[in-house]
Amino acid sequence: MYSIYDSNIYQFVYDQKPHQYRVNNLETYVDYMESVHLLIEKPQFLESIHIPINETITAYTIENGFEPYQVGKVRCAAIIMFISRSDKDKL
Repeated sequence: MYSIYDSNIYQFVYDQKPHQYRVNNLETYVDYMESVHLLIEKPQFLESIHIPINETITAYTIENGFEPYQVGKVRCAAIIMFISRSDKDKL
């Protein structure tokens, strides 16, 4: 499973300016994916993050007239990083 990986995710994970040569570095991407897979295999991730996020997404889609939608663990981790990175900019 592949995750979203862009400048927002890079800056969240590595806390560095997301220059193209950094974001597009294969070794950095592989390191990122290995870290994500270690994270999502932890029982705490399922209980504290994945299940609540899916409940929220499912409720939102139903309330807005869409079919229930759930995300996988890898996508869930990426959503959290993306949102957290965006929120950091607002502080």
